[in-house]
Amino acid sequence: MNCLKITLTSLTFILLNFMGEIYLVTRSAQAQSTTREVAGTLVDVKGLVRVKRSSINRYIPVAVGSQLYYEDLLLTSRSTRAVVRCSSDGQIWRIPPGVVSGIANGCPRKKPNMLSPR
Repeated sequence: MNCLKITLTSLTFILLNFMGEIYLVTRSAQAQSTTREVAGTLVDVKGLVRVKRSSINRYIPVAVGSQLYYEDLLLTSRSTRAVVRCSSDGQIWRIPPGVVSGIANGCPRKKPNMLSPR
């Protein structure tokens, strides 16, 4: 009897095609696990904001309270008004309506504290 063992180091998907054939697809969790730095939080929306994460290839709706990451792209309609509170400095960024915006454009990363040599 064959057993399927799933470990924490891999993700296994069972795919069924239109002919009824079953395929197992295993992807390494190492390739999928990345540390993402939070750029900010969506704090107010009037309209629809969609986000494209680096891990997916389409835009999905995002709600107030959602964390946004530096790799994210945001898409709004012309009538949408949305506000992000940046994590690095607490500043407010109003997402430009009607265009695709990278969150790093409105919420820059915190600059490292560089000490000058004496």
